[in-house]
Amino acid sequence: IQDHPELTELPPNLFFDLTGLVHLNLRRNALKTFHVLQFKGLNHLEKLSLGQNNFEDGLPGARHYELPAELWHNPGTIWRTGVFETLGGNMTDLSLDRCNMSVVPEGTFSTLINLKHLFLDENKLQTFSLDIFGANDYGEDARLGPRNLERLWLNDNELWYLPEKIFHRLRLLGDLRLTGNNLICQPDWSRLSSGIEIGGIVDKDVEELPLCADGMTPPPSTPAPPSGGSRSSASSLLLSAAAAVLSAAAAHAMSGSRACLA
Repeated sequence: IQDHPELTELPPNLFFDLTGLVHLNLRRNALKTFHVLQFKGLNHLEKLSLGQNNFEDGLPGARHYELPAELWHNPGTIWRTGVFETLGGNMTDLSLDRCNMSVVPEGTFSTLINLKHLFLDENKLQTFSLDIFGANDYGEDARLGPRNLERLWLNDNELWYLPEKIFHRLRLLGDLRLTGNNLICQPDWSRLSSGIEIGGIVDKDVEELPLCADGMTPPPSTPAPPSGGSRSSASSLLLSAAAAVLSAAAAHAMSGSRACLA
């Protein structure tokens, strides 16, 4: 189900009977969000491609929901779940690139313990919670998370801050991309694989960035360019030049008239 720009939503029970599905491609549609039980029943799914949709309003995060009778075996049950929590442990690939996302809810990937490849590039993400990749071991909502990640693409977002210990559990990570962001600090890289060259995954010289700490504030936003951009500037220059020429011509004509009168 891809390349349908008119497709903005899916029926909640669309995939309930597709228990043997291993690859689901929903790329290049106009999907805005999913029902929290959208992927219920896809216990054998390995790859889920959701790139190039429009999740500007976000995806259902991991929290408590009252689930309707037609979608759950116990009508009216208050159940803690999230949009990806009904997927089985076979999930290895998840693509959420170019989806216009500005936030990923806490606990979104908490049950995807065997995820190996996660693509979040080319969104509008600014920061993450500490536990987003399974770094947090504490509290009633602590989850293992995707600690087996080997590839994590976060490039070309609006990231300015990352919790200091966000990568502490990702010891298998071999492909991390953070270029095209606006980081003002650096997380602790010490637990990452020795094969990752830190200087090659960020734009700024790592040695110039302080260690990320609580209480940091985002950098000031860059003012938007004037409407019309370079074309407007070029048009203004042309109009100014034309006015100057007309002014000079008028002055010349006036001097000629005065000479004739004399």
